[in-house]
Amino acid sequence: MSGGREYWGRKISSLKSSGLNRAEFCRRRGLNYNTLTYWIRRLADDAGTDNGRERLSSKSKTLPFIEVPISTSVSNSSYEIVLGAGRSIRVSEDFDEQALSRLIRVVEPC
Repeated sequence: MSGGREYWGRKISSLKSSGLNRAEFCRRRGLNYNTLTYWIRRLADDAGTDNGRERLSSKSKTLPFIEVPISTSVSNSSYEIVLGAGRSIRVSEDFDEQALSRLIRVVEPC
């Protein structure tokens, strides 16, 4: 890996002030994305932070959980169309045929 802490520290500072995402920043400057990411993590580890955020230790407070209701049953008055690759569309029995047709055309190539 070319450069050292100071070199990559300057690059990371430039990235933060550039307003660009990592990929675009690297592309424009001819830098290796993986090398930049390595140095971001390494310098954050050395500073005891995670990309500028304080690192959570095992002694820190537990984060609250938010309960999210999940429906696991399919109503008898609905249809499910399985598109493959873990994708499906569920519609009620009074679905709009034209809207469903448009939806399938949009989702199918994905």
